[in-house]
Amino acid sequence: MDSLGCLYILLSAHLCFCTPVPSFLSVEKAVQFLGRTRRAYNAFEELKKGNLERECVEELCNLEESREYFENDPETNYFYPRYLNCLTQYSGPSPATLNFHAGWRDCVNDIPNQCVPSPCHPVGTENCIDLSADYRCLCKNGWRGKNCATDINECEEGKASCDHVCINTDGSFHCRCNVGYHTELDLRSCTDDDECLRDPTLCGPNIVCENHPGYYTCRCPFGYSYNKIEQTCTDVDECRDLMPCEEICINTIGGYQCLCDGRAGHILSSDLKTCKPVMECINLELETLSTHLYIGPDAETNPVFLLTVKVPPNTSEVLAFDLRTFDPEGLVLFAERVRNTHSREDQRSEDDWLALSIKYGRLQLQASGPTGGGFIRGGPIVNDGFWTTIQLERTQKMIKVYVAQQRVLTLKLKNKPGVEAVKVYVGGLPPSAVIKDQMNPRLDACLRQWSWMGKEEPSSPLPPPGLGRLPCLQYVEPGTYFPGGHLAAFRLPNMNAPHHINPAWVIEIKMEFRAASETGVLLSVVNYNRDVLFSLALSNTVNNVLKTPLQSVTLSMGSNTILQSIPIETGPWDGAPAFCDDLWHRVYLHLSNHGVYLLVDGINATTPPRSVLSPAQAVPNTMSTAQLQLNTSATETDPITRGLVQLGAWLNETLSAYFGGIPNYVNLLDTPVSTFFHGCLREVSVNERLLNFDDSIGLAEGIRSHSCPMVEDYGE
Repeated sequence: MDSLGCLYILLSAHLCFCTPVPSFLSVEKAVQFLGRTRRAYNAFEELKKGNLERECVEELCNLEESREYFENDPETNYFYPRYLNCLTQYSGPSPATLNFHAGWRDCVNDIPNQCVPSPCHPVGTENCIDLSADYRCLCKNGWRGKNCATDINECEEGKASCDHVCINTDGSFHCRCNVGYHTELDLRSCTDDDECLRDPTLCGPNIVCENHPGYYTCRCPFGYSYNKIEQTCTDVDECRDLMPCEEICINTIGGYQCLCDGRAGHILSSDLKTCKPVMECINLELETLSTHLYIGPDAETNPVFLLTVKVPPNTSEVLAFDLRTFDPEGLVLFAERVRNTHSREDQRSEDDWLALSIKYGRLQLQASGPTGGGFIRGGPIVNDGFWTTIQLERTQKMIKVYVAQQRVLTLKLKNKPGVEAVKVYVGGLPPSAVIKDQMNPRLDACLRQWSWMGKEEPSSPLPPPGLGRLPCLQYVEPGTYFPGGHLAAFRLPNMNAPHHINPAWVIEIKMEFRAASETGVLLSVVNYNRDVLFSLALSNTVNNVLKTPLQSVTLSMGSNTILQSIPIETGPWDGAPAFCDDLWHRVYLHLSNHGVYLLVDGINATTPPRSVLSPAQAVPNTMSTAQLQLNTSATETDPITRGLVQLGAWLNETLSAYFGGIPNYVNLLDTPVSTFFHGCLREVSVNERLLNFDDSIGLAEGIRSHSCPMVEDYGE
């Protein structure tokens, strides 16, 4: 049977290929050729399942024969067109040569394999599995889809679990940390980089490096900013950049300071930035009566008013009034007689006048006339602050003075007839008058119930025009009243010991004050260069916790506060500073080339730690210069030492002492307190010399040299 089969095949092959054929068959002829009747090898061959190698590689098969192998239409329909393509590609001069083509067998055998060529994405596929007329792509992690061609975005689907930034990639993802962090071994977690620990010199020398999550900062002290290029700390000009102050801003090294114009009545608020008006903390008795006349003169000692009175023939000249004063010295009135002559020169040549004044608290009478002159002082004390009735009578033979209807002074002086009128100058001298006894004509006094030769109303005010009459305070006590905004100036003479290599000098200042406002300059000493050598002031601060006012007496040298009394927190009523208590407070200041000492109400105020005095050396009420020794370790950089050295150098010159504030020509920045003092001073002395404010070189109008208004509730 086998031999016959082989013969059958050989004969068939000979019959088929014995005639010449073209080198390549067309597809149509190939189909016809392949569509021939299939020949069985043996009786059972047709009953066997087809074999692709035998049916279509070793032989040429047609569509039906390929279906026999696949036994289904989808695979057959997929296979056969591709089979024809292989036939076209690999057929030689004769179909018999197909078996000898190396690529023919592979081309046909690969057609049924759905994974050759692989339909799966080359990157996203792990493996391709051939199925019946189908395939399956096994995707790698991060891919999906029929052909594993779709990338899974793990970042959007929340599968990445990155701490900071997730970056999607083809088939995967990447976690990235923010600047200042590094990635941990799990490639997802981020940990802060401690740059300061890694490089302690990162910010530069002596500059603090502070690590923060993800970054670091270079911290400079308050008021400084960091310069990254130079790695240094530079001062911030807050005044220029922030403009934090309402009025005056002073840039300082590492900060700034806000100031207010104290001379305008402003002080710094508790926020240390805005300004507020100075608080008047005591109400004073400023009530006046129209029937009372204040005769205190102005700075030039001009009279308050001039009254010209006609004198009838053979009539005594009588001047009567009530006087109240605490002033120990000053001119009450000056009366000049005018005679019946033809020329003003003849009138003046007679030299006929009288002057009633107070000296050492008693009445004093001077007179001059055609027949001579005289001088007398006596009677009771009249500067006790009580109303005193005074009458002055001039007859043809004498001048008599009465106090409370009792004659106290008599000056015999014959008068010549021909008096036409009397000019009465009250509270000052006329410009041409010259009196015999040298005295300060300024008098702080009040008049009432006056009668000038029968007239009861003063008239004809002297220059300056419009000065008129000033009111007289009804309730007063001894003291010098500063209403605020006004100064009284004195000259301090040379206080250095002459011809001494290291001259010793001492300035002792004593005073009592009663404040009507919360702050103000009691005294400032200024040189001709307009430098404030030292100042004594009532200063106020605020308790940072309770926000209540604190008051103290401070001593400053230039712009540095060097001594401060113990701050007192509460006054007699809520919200009032401590010194606003209706009471008089004592201040004692000692300055010398040995040191400085300050007492307020008998309590040592030498409190700063760098003070030149040891607190153990402080004596509450008495002190000797031996106790005052400069700290030998102090240098001229110490503000006290520097201030004392500067003050001692200027004592070779005449200095100006201003009570009640600082002069307008002084820079506001040269002293910590610039507010005018509102209140009263008394018992003011410099080096044991009791000051009379009538003697000041510039007594501003409004300052009452010897009368201080009482507190409003006085007498209740």
